[in-house]
Amino acid sequence: MIRVSSNQATQRVFERVTGAAPGPELSPAEYARFREQRLAVEAVRAAAGTFKAFLLDGVTASGKTEVYLHAVDEALRRGRGALVLVPEISLTHQLVDRLRARFGSADYANAGAMRAVFLNTIREDLTEVARAVRTPTLLIYGTLDAETPPEIGQRLNALIPGSKLVLLERQDHHTVLGPARPQTLFQIQTFLKGLGWLA
Repeated sequence: MIRVSSNQATQRVFERVTGAAPGPELSPAEYARFREQRLAVEAVRAAAGTFKAFLLDGVTASGKTEVYLHAVDEALRRGRGALVLVPEISLTHQLVDRLRARFGSADYANAGAMRAVFLNTIREDLTEVARAVRTPTLLIYGTLDAETPPEIGQRLNALIPGSKLVLLERQDHHTVLGPARPQTLFQIQTFLKGLGWLA
């Protein structure tokens, strides 16, 4: 059972009739199957644009997290922010990974109308495209990059024939072309010299 309480009154949104509890990892399409989650999301969305507090109450594995994530998505879609509290410290990494997979980094969240394009870009499977690359390829990633983590570079390096991966220590998404620019340019020059394209 999930219950949505507003600051005006507590109302029971649903009582589960199927007896099956949705797991915590529901896709947006799967959540639609669960009427109670849908009703909770609709109650929160109906108050969008106004100041209204809600308390979402439910048993473990009742799908509360998915409702929270839909509320966050709605806030971001409207150009607002969201604060997500972790119910248990041991769940922090799991929740951060889930939020990052769903919403991307702060850059993507603050991208306004372009957010959907950015999210589709990072979710797109480029496996076949990467395997088809036949041009000498240098991949440069910062080891602290949260926007495009080094794991993406490692995956692309494994897929692109003959590619070279350079990981810049203690650099993030922005410093690779900012303070670490000399390191980045050195790696590019070395790569091009190795190809005979630069004297």
